[in-house]
Amino acid sequence: MADDPKPLTGDPAVLNELLAKWGEWSRQHVNYADLIFKSAFEFNKQIAAFHERLLLISLGTIGLSVTALTSYIPKVPSAVFPKHIFVWLIAPAWILLMVSTLSSVTVIAHTLVANRVLLVELRRLVNTTSFNQAAVQLRKLSTALTGTVTYNSQAFEASDLFTKLADDLNRQVQEPSGGFADGATKQAVLEASKLAKFGRFAMITLQLGLVLLCISALKLFLLF
Repeated sequence: MADDPKPLTGDPAVLNELLAKWGEWSRQHVNYADLIFKSAFEFNKQIAAFHERLLLISLGTIGLSVTALTSYIPKVPSAVFPKHIFVWLIAPAWILLMVSTLSSVTVIAHTLVANRVLLVELRRLVNTTSFNQAAVQLRKLSTALTGTVTYNSQAFEASDLFTKLADDLNRQVQEPSGGFADGATKQAVLEASKLAKFGRFAMITLQLGLVLLCISALKLFLLF
C-alpha cells in the first residue's frame, strides 16, 4: 500500500495493444467454445436419432412377426403346428428384439445425461481458460502501469494490485470449492463408455433377432 498516492501512468501503446489482444482472444475463445459445444451436441443428437430408428425397427419387426404368425396359425392344423420353431426361434427372436429396444432406450437416456455433463464440463473449461487468461493479462498490466490505484477504499501500487488480483484468480481456478472441479470429466468418460456398451448391445441383439426370425420364416415356408 502506498502512503502518497501517485497518478496512474503507463505507455498508451502498450496498454492499447494489451486490450486489443485481450478482446481478440476473448472473441476467439468464445467462438471456439461455441463450435465445440454445437459439434458435441450434434453428435449426441445423431446418436439418439440412430437409436430411435433402431427402437422403431425392433418394435415394428415384433409387430409384423406377430401379425404374420397369427395369420399363419389358422392355416396349419394344431396337430402339426411346428411348436419347436416357435420355442427355439420365434420366441427368442422377440426377446432379443425387446432387449434391443430397451438398450436403445438406455442409450437415449444416457445421451441426455451426457449432454448435461457436457454442459457442465464446457462451462468449467470456458471459465478456467477465461480466468487463466485474465490472470495473464493482469500480470502484464502490473508491468505496464505505474502509480497508485484505489481498490476497496484502499490505495495500492498498480503493480502490486494487479499481481494480487492475478494470484486470486489462479487460486479460485485451482480450488474445487470454486466450482471448477474436474469431476465432470470423469463422469463424461463414464457416460461415453455406457453409450458405447449399450449401443453395441442394441445392435447385436437386433441383428440376432432378425436372423432368428428369418430362419423361422424359411422353416415355416418349407412346411407348405
